[in-house]
Amino acid sequence: MKKLCILIMLLFLCGCNSTPKRDDYVRYIHNQNIAIDESDFKFTLSSPNEFDIRGVYDRDSSITNPDILYAGDTGLAGLLVQVAAHAATSSTIQTNKLAGLQSEANEKVSEFITLTNGFKNKDFIKGLETAYTEDLSESPVTIKPIFFVSQNMDQVSVKAQVWISETRKNKTTFKYKNLIAVTSKKITETQRNEVFQAGSDELKKVFTNLLTGVIELVKSEVTLKFKNNNTPILSHIVYVNGEEKLIRGKVVEQDCQSTTYQNLRKWLLKFANESLREAPAHCKKQQQLVL
Repeated sequence: MKKLCILIMLLFLCGCNSTPKRDDYVRYIHNQNIAIDESDFKFTLSSPNEFDIRGVYDRDSSITNPDILYAGDTGLAGLLVQVAAHAATSSTIQTNKLAGLQSEANEKVSEFITLTNGFKNKDFIKGLETAYTEDLSESPVTIKPIFFVSQNMDQVSVKAQVWISETRKNKTTFKYKNLIAVTSKKITETQRNEVFQAGSDELKKVFTNLLTGVIELVKSEVTLKFKNNNTPILSHIVYVNGEEKLIRGKVVEQDCQSTTYQNLRKWLLKFANESLREAPAHCKKQQQLVL
């Protein structure tokens, strides 16, 4: 009876708050015990000949659900069917809403997206070809990037699912899985106009820098560079996509150009220092010396 009550409660919660899966969300897995040697690091692209770019939209996918009254005269089986049906309906509504929001966001930045026609992910690994492989027997890190443009077209970013998988007895498991995001500096109106005038060649440099940032970070993680990082978890404010964003996590890498955080989900998030509310203290001192 106790197990039955728990099952009913779980189904009820699913019915009340069913959320569709997003392809820019990852549950962190890291079962690596031995670091990969830097010289042995290999990566591959999940879709080397494709290029996925989207406009940024409000991530609040919640919908207002009316109070649901379940018919009590249908018995336990009937109740379970009602809850499951409500969960499916709620998920479908949210999925449709997200698709609509994404379509609107893409339309607002269509001028920018048009410039990327013909782009391929493999165009943006220049200088890293020796570490690239399509031979999965080498156990490379697989990278699946999605690029984003802010609504004001003043910032671009990449979010990438990254993973190392292995197959045993026809079953695929993950030794490592994470999400890595790299956000560009803010693009001024003058710079944006220059990009539009110069065309796709100038834009390729931006995406190369973003994807290179992802590859460098995943390399640092699988070589266990961040394993013994004891930096305290704090609250950090960054400017991204036209608004300030709170990140709860710790700094794992920082210089006078950029800062990388590991948030509470273990995702790695890299930002240009100009996007930070507070620049690194040692960089402030250097600026003062220059002045």
